[in-house]
Amino acid sequence: GKTIAAIHERIGLDVFGIDFAMCKDQMLIFEANACMNIVNQDYGEDGRYQYLERYVRDLQRAIRKMILKFS
Repeated sequence: GKTIAAIHERIGLDVFGIDFAMCKDQMLIFEANACMNIVNQDYGEDGRYQYLERYVRDLQRAIRKMILKFS
């Protein structure tokens, strides 16, 4: 909710990753930075990250469009 929106605003990136833990109803952030694992996504041996496929595909398409636009 509000915490993620504030991080998004402050980090200034469209795509980013946050490594965090929830501790007593508070978010403890270890790092927040550009998330480049979209280039070669591993969905896990058991497919537990398969839900990311749609988002990864959309991001890859947007990156290709951006590269073509500025090349």
